Amino acid sequence: MGRRLWINLVCFNLVSILLSATAVHGYEVVTHKDINNFIADREISDFSLKEYLRVHMGFSLGVNHVIADRVEIFHDWFGTVLKSALTPKQCISTGGGDEDSPFLRCKNHFHDPLKEWNQAGLYEGVGLAGGDSSILWAQREEGTQYLGNYSWHDVRQYFYRGLTSIEESERAEYLIKTFNGVGRLMHLIQDSSVPEHVRNDGHVLPFFNFEKYLSKEEIYNWLMNQQNYTFDNSTFSITSNNYAPVPIARIVDTDRYDGTNPDVTMTTPTGLAEYTNANYFSTDTVFVTDDYPYPSWESVNHTVIRFQDPRNEAGDVHREYLVKMHHGDTSYRLCTAPVLYGQVPATAEYLAPILDENVYGDYAERLIPRAVSYSAGLLKYFFRGTLEL
Repeated sequence: MGRRLWINLVCFNLVSILLSATAVHGYEVVTHKDINNFIADREISDFSLKEYLRVHMGFSLGVNHVIADRVEIFHDWFGTVLKSALTPKQCISTGGGDEDSPFLRCKNHFHDPLKEWNQAGLYEGVGLAGGDSSILWAQREEGTQYLGNYSWHDVRQYFYRGLTSIEESERAEYLIKTFNGVGRLMHLIQDSSVPEHVRNDGHVLPFFNFEKYLSKEEIYNWLMNQQNYTFDNSTFSITSNNYAPVPIARIVDTDRYDGTNPDVTMTTPTGLAEYTNANYFSTDTVFVTDDYPYPSWESVNHTVIRFQDPRNEAGDVHREYLVKMHHGDTSYRLCTAPVLYGQVPATAEYLAPILDENVYGDYAERLIPRAVSYSAGLLKYFFRGTLEL
């Protein structure tokens, strides 16, 4: 092979890797941190991390207890790390953001519930561009993730060492890694409430999508919407899947939704990826693929909504939407109504419904609370049982 050809191939592969990786982020870092902070401060699904740490680990200040009261030095994949005066809440919040760094980890944050789990990751089978299903990524054997080891098995080992190490500095190091790792695992659950992450959509045009919309919004009211805290603890009793046998996998996928039965996603238990896949569109899957049968054209009714005209306070403008009224969850704007809707066949290729800020607001009202309750379910499962120290 000629030197020039070899150089061209290397450059092409590097560009391909970078392009594939930079287009696959889930929620923005700030959103993951906000969700994790919110959960750490509250009792959700009959579990309070604050009380657990206070009662069972002797952390008098609960999630605000200082793990290390001086600078701690330890090593991670990126070198020497200085950690000072960290609390469990700070570590869980930081972990929620850290899981997206470096960006190559992001390609392992996808799970398509309509595929076999070993084929459910982003672009599975497309060489370096593809990644593990988020379920398999979360359950990799200890020490086998790359650019940091924070699988379930890694983090459980950190917790054990944080409880049993003789040296105070070593205990602090591993407790910091424990809470950071739990935050990362919660991140993976939350990504299953992002339509792109459950419909094999790598955000080819990431300039305006669900995640970008949320990063500019105040999400507190959505976080508080307990009506949509739907996680069911019986999820952990479902028969395990051999690809990822730890019960946390069922938080994401219960194997109940098969593409023909969207109404099952409104009964419990149901996996978060199943609910999101069956009821919401991602940017590049709005009525354009047979891979995802629902939502379908038969799922919607047409409506017209009027808004104040931003250029004329005395006037108004109207926008047409398709409201989801059948097949699973209902009564929210699914997408805008395409031009000439109802006047030409729904299969016409030039029909172009989109997902605008009002659609994403309706999505967030239902998806953000589920991200809260489902990832809080993982937190509860991780710290299940009691300790005597």
